[in-house]
Amino acid sequence: MRHQSGQLGRMDRKRLAVVGAVCFVLLALALRAYMGGGSEEKKKVAHGRPLVKVVTVARADMMRHIALSGQTVADADIPLAPKYTGRIPEVRAKLGDEVQAGDVLMVHAPGERDI
Repeated sequence: MRHQSGQLGRMDRKRLAVVGAVCFVLLALALRAYMGGGSEEKKKVAHGRPLVKVVTVARADMMRHIALSGQTVADADIPLAPKYTGRIPEVRAKLGDEVQAGDVLMVHAPGERDI
């Protein structure tokens, strides 16, 4: 029995060595492929610097135009109602004008106020 176990041990060591060598070769090939040593083209390099294409930038009109349609809506609608009835001879603000608080928007006729 002892003699057979010695042969079995040598066979196991040989098999282990072959499996280890195959694993090492596969690992080396995978590492080479990962690091870029495969069939890729060699990068162009001059004096340790990569060669690049240089382009001069010039100012020009945009070639892409976008046409959009839409509707403008005010943030708020505020109804205006005068305190008195009468004729309004002058309107000082037009539709779309920006106004501030306290601006005079319209003027009542002075003699026609109905209080």
